[in-house]
Amino acid sequence: MKKIIILSLVALLSYGANAFAAAGALASGAASNTGAAIFGAPDSTEAAKMNNRLVSTSKGVGGVVIFTADAANKTSAGYVIACKHLSGTKWSGTSNDSTKIYWKQSSVATTLTASEVGNSDVGSTNFAAGTGWTEY
Repeated sequence: MKKIIILSLVALLSYGANAFAAAGALASGAASNTGAAIFGAPDSTEAAKMNNRLVSTSKGVGGVVIFTADAANKTSAGYVIACKHLSGTKWSGTSNDSTKIYWKQSSVATTLTASEVGNSDVGSTNFAAGTGWTEY
């Protein structure tokens, strides 16, 4: 249940593209640090000034968000988001246009490899048949 809540919150925040990690903006297609704190702000400079976290991943859990940013408006039309325990072997993910949660077996057990998540930011297309993702 905790995974679903975290995924849902981060997904909602990513859709508006107004969620940033304290140490810098969430880069598309790059793995976050484990235990990352995400603050609401229009950019990473403002996020660094925030006191209250919108969401944070647990110790040992990292994530990846894939989106195409509109730099002028600081928004994104779509996203794919996934998270994984470093000690685990399974990715969990969702997208802006889906109410489903997907899972995928990881080929790397102790690191977060963003390329395993996929490369499509057009939502559920990233989880299409043949990509290794399975619907829960």
